[in-house]
Amino acid sequence: MSRIDTATGRVTATVQVGNGPYDVEWGFGSAWVSNSSDGTVSRITGTKVVKVIKVGVEPNGLSAIGRYLWVTDHTAGKLLRLDPQTNKVTGSVALAGADWVTAAAGSLWVSQETNQVARVDPASLRCWRACR
Repeated sequence: MSRIDTATGRVTATVQVGNGPYDVEWGFGSAWVSNSSDGTVSRITGTKVVKVIKVGVEPNGLSAIGRYLWVTDHTAGKLLRLDPQTNKVTGSVALAGADWVTAAAGSLWVSQETNQVARVDPASLRCWRACR
């Protein structure tokens, strides 16, 4: 992964992350990278990987929302809640083909490769629709 100075267009730092980097998210004082080929998320602070977290099979989309980093695991069919204080997965909900996650109107919205969008309550991890 590279950090680019937007004023000059120059690469100012390069950091080696896991296999198959898929998404990058900023939150909780770190950059987070989902590594879809090795089932991990890399946490980068400054120019160093400070933690590699095994989260599942094929992590895809990332979103720093509220107190958690939310990670979709496409192959396992899950939305995962990762606590940035402990760097551990603290909850999950089954979602077939989970791909991307965002927040709006007090809910998490997850696109699924089943041509559906799931609405999930972030507090209870209860799925309101399009969940399996």
